[in-house]
Amino acid sequence: MVSYKHIFISGNVSSEKYRAPSAMGAKPRIPIRDRETQSQKLLNQFDEIWHQKEQLQQQRSSAQIATREGTYIQLTSAADHDLITKSLEDLRKGIRLLNIKEIPVGENQTQVRATVYVPKGKEKHFIAKIQKYQQEETAKGQPKNAPLINSIEDVSIALLEGLWIDKPQLIPTETVKWSEAWLKVNTKENQEQEQIEQFHATLDNIGIAYKQNSIIFPERAVLLINANREQLVELMLQSDLLAEFRAG
Repeated sequence: MVSYKHIFISGNVSSEKYRAPSAMGAKPRIPIRDRETQSQKLLNQFDEIWHQKEQLQQQRSSAQIATREGTYIQLTSAADHDLITKSLEDLRKGIRLLNIKEIPVGENQTQVRATVYVPKGKEKHFIAKIQKYQQEETAKGQPKNAPLINSIEDVSIALLEGLWIDKPQLIPTETVKWSEAWLKVNTKENQEQEQIEQFHATLDNIGIAYKQNSIIFPERAVLLINANREQLVELMLQSDLLAEFRAG
């Protein structure tokens, strides 16, 4: 296994429109929500996510197909509003914010979408936040967790597009293409090589070709894999280490 710790990646450069920084102390754009309606909507959506996860695990277990332990979920803001992404991660519980991106919707509007990994056993983390919003108040009489909960328009299981950071048209179709798989690895405790080997085993299990070399950054490892769309989807179903995909 060869790893390179100080290599700059070139290519895959894209231009973005300049956005002036917000004024100091500017408030995030958060929709005004009805407390009961918003909390019940999100509780129902999370309930559907965990129901889908349970069904998937049962189906794959009965077929003796490897399945990841945790869940990749996608949270989306309302159009032209902000998402309080800083409140989505809780590293003590293993809940990881994997990526944030701005998606064009409609006429000159955008949404913020964040992909989060929730490990097995931590499914109630966001449920608890919503229930506090629904039932408890701050010292100032506001619903607890209001900025976060009101900023969420929808939540769902993340599809391949949720982890794909490059231009959507570059996602592989039926033909295999080289892509970058960015992994969330534990470099603080020097576990990255063990985790990369674990990821290699998953690739071998699916039948995805890959380059042996890897690039290591703080909390990230980058590998080149040769896969089509169906294989990338299956990789999401089997691996708990993914952070994002990019065109190779």
